[in-house]
Amino acid sequence: MRHAVSLLKSNIPVFKYWGAHRLARYAIDDKRRMKIVEIGGAWELVNMLWDAGDYYT
Repeated sequence: MRHAVSLLKSNIPVFKYWGAHRLARYAIDDKRRMKIVEIGGAWELVNMLWDAGDYYT
């Protein structure tokens, strides 16, 4: 899961997509979602959406 969060920090859009996809597949219950928040994944997802250059992101 930490690898997925590190992918979100990349400057390459496809890596960000892969990281977000991995986190979405991992976040199947509240315990796992809170783990994502604890390691900073939620903040990285918000940053990814804020920096998105196109509508489809």
